[in-house]
Amino acid sequence: MPTKLSADIRRKREEKGFGLREFAREIGISPSYLSMWESGEITQDPSEQVISAMERALGMNRGFLLASATTGGATMIKEVFEKNSENADMVRTFLDEARKKEMSRKTWEKILAILGK
Repeated sequence: MPTKLSADIRRKREEKGFGLREFAREIGISPSYLSMWESGEITQDPSEQVISAMERALGMNRGFLLASATTGGATMIKEVFEKNSENADMVRTFLDEARKKEMSRKTWEKILAILGK
């Protein structure tokens, strides 16, 4: 079964019109690895370097996918970015720090409450 991150990447890749082979070539990994990861045959998320390459290729905010992969708080991270887009640099800095440690759903809920969202 695909991870939340791999499912999100596949959806975003397809939305952007990238074929599997083209996207794999763009981010510097083999098409077979990308296919197995997206389908859930491989459940360990790619390296930080590959995730950063995915962000660049998909035109996503730097740190968004990396934070999602390392904290498991993808939904809440997305909410923080969406609700604080005017403060994107501040949010990005915060997420860069947050991804360095595992944060629980309860912690993320407290953060969102503090942000007034």
